[in-house]
Amino acid sequence: MEDYGARSSEADRPFPPNRQRATGYATGLAVVAMEECGTASDDTTLKRGLAWLREHQQRDGNWLAASINKKRSPSSSPSIFMNDAATAYAVLALEKAK
Repeated sequence: MEDYGARSSEADRPFPPNRQRATGYATGLAVVAMEECGTASDDTTLKRGLAWLREHQQRDGNWLAASINKKRSPSSSPSIFMNDAATAYAVLALEKAK
């Protein structure tokens, strides 16, 4: 899997704004939606989302997600599914941004 690694100082700031617990799922989905809606590539919020994704890729190549409804074991089926979905959205967002 490609290592997207942090490439921007934008990653130092939290994304989404005013959120304490961003996840790859929420951030990846938001960035994909912005890209699909035609948000300009130089948009500050879009750049911050992409930077956050680059900074938060795990060593194994995945991105993590967390349920807003319930704290789950990382090894549970719902957690694994959410992490897979987070990874898919993150990769889609980062590939589209290339």
